[in-house]
Amino acid sequence: TFYCAMIPSQWSELRDQLLQAGQDQLVAAADAAGESAQQTLCQTLSKVDGDVPGGLMDYIQRGKKLMGEAAAGKSGWAGWTADKVEGQEVVFGSSDWMSAEEAGIQAMQNACFVLVAGGLGERLGSKRAKVALSVDGVTKKPYMQLFGERIKAFSARAGVDIPWAIMTSSDTHDAVSKLLEDFNYFGLSKSSVTLIKQQKVPCFADVDGTLAMAAETGNSREPLLQYKPHGHGDVHSLLYSSGLVEEWKSKGKQYVMFFQDTNALAMLSAPVIFGTTILRNLSFNSVTVSRTPGEAVGAICQMTNQEDGRKLVLNIEYNELGPVLAAQGAEDAPNASGHSVFPGNINVLVAKIPDYATALDSSRGVVPEFVNPKFAADGRSLKSAARLECMMQSFPLLLSADDHSSGRVSFTTLPRWACFTAMKNDPAAAKAKQQSGLPPESAASAECDGYEAVRRMFEAAGCTVERGDIAPSGNGGTSALLPAVILEPSFALGISDLSERLQGSKLSISKASSLILEGEASFAGDARIEGAVHVNGGQLPSGNISGGKISVRLVDESSTSVEEDVRLHGYELSIEEMKIFQQG
Repeated sequence: TFYCAMIPSQWSELRDQLLQAGQDQLVAAADAAGESAQQTLCQTLSKVDGDVPGGLMDYIQRGKKLMGEAAAGKSGWAGWTADKVEGQEVVFGSSDWMSAEEAGIQAMQNACFVLVAGGLGERLGSKRAKVALSVDGVTKKPYMQLFGERIKAFSARAGVDIPWAIMTSSDTHDAVSKLLEDFNYFGLSKSSVTLIKQQKVPCFADVDGTLAMAAETGNSREPLLQYKPHGHGDVHSLLYSSGLVEEWKSKGKQYVMFFQDTNALAMLSAPVIFGTTILRNLSFNSVTVSRTPGEAVGAICQMTNQEDGRKLVLNIEYNELGPVLAAQGAEDAPNASGHSVFPGNINVLVAKIPDYATALDSSRGVVPEFVNPKFAADGRSLKSAARLECMMQSFPLLLSADDHSSGRVSFTTLPRWACFTAMKNDPAAAKAKQQSGLPPESAASAECDGYEAVRRMFEAAGCTVERGDIAPSGNGGTSALLPAVILEPSFALGISDLSERLQGSKLSISKASSLILEGEASFAGDARIEGAVHVNGGQLPSGNISGGKISVRLVDESSTSVEEDVRLHGYELSIEEMKIFQQG
């Protein structure tokens, strides 16, 4: 609950409030439904009032304002200009990268993590929570396990239990809870993991802010409203209302990293992401990647208010950036490298907890909303109900003018392959995107992206890694499927760790191989890997190592008889007698 309920418990009083708010349709339906339904509606709206940031009546007023502006074609950024802002680009394997990685690992004792996990895999063709889907075809781990094991490894290195908050929704809460229980919290202490559940918000039926009613009513004949998700920006208000940030602050925690449910690479680069934030003493750091002009990705800009001169550094959605630039006689033009001067936001964010807590106290974490209505021909009613939405990357709007003007709100650009991948689209949609020259963002491409990032880490540590063919499903992006190289966090947390653990040994990994390094794995000397090998705390001999046979089988992506995780990838990785080197 965000606030103490302000909805009256008596229908006569609530009726007056609703009429004053312009909800005549809802009142008429309740009047016709009878006393029992009216009392039930009071209880329902009291709960909604507690769930909706700002309370129900304030939500209705915000809806009227935003719906009216949308109908009038008024941009939320009217009167502002967008300009390039200087951040930091960190080159993989450079001295800046290594320094940041070291600083980030050392600072893990003062770190916290927040996972946004409210989404289902519907666009993928799955009804499961996305964090329950498998990352790869070798370990078959769900995303939740990958995230939990990495936080466990960070905790082990830091010697403390690192707090982990997970924002769920009504769609995913039970599934996330079950994953935590089934995997015994991935070895983390139960008290260090907190679920914060996001609720849905009411929808609007027209430009006047009339609450949209559902076609069906319940057994009590109570008028029912339509509800939809409010957006991942609720994570900030939930962290405020839960008291978690104040708890972290009281324990001396300094930084919190936000990441999303199928970006496995965010956690791989987490030490560098924390490290750049710390070394630059930033209050808020948005991780970005290079984007091409016009690419459908939010962009980091410096927005300047032409009336009062205020300057804000934050993400602007791509559909808003074009009109803002056009209004000032500019365009999203390429620089010498062909990239836009406005880097792309990937929703990996780091906030300095003392500054973040101050902004939460003054705003209660309620970030400014937007609405995206589809108007009917009359320009006032809607083709379908619309709700207010909010985004977690809009949090800089709540930070102080001093934070912005001092340069403490900034961004860090990392190579896309090192920090960003996503699993969003089903195989057919992913193929269409890839044919259009866009990242497919499929189960297959996310798997291949993960292998490629680790392959490059091995190369940076002096190893040789061949490349096989791209995923045969046709939706695996441009990275090779094999060799499938997996670096478990119990073995190494970064390039410096990997180099130290190799102890000068040079590995050569063939293009038809799979290699998993885990725990206290060690090496007798230089080795050539052919086939599937798993070094689980044991020692890898030197010389030529022949592992199990790996085969890749295409599957029918439309078949219901194929295991869902396999179907989503479009192929099945099979390993025959993986060679395992275990401790003892």
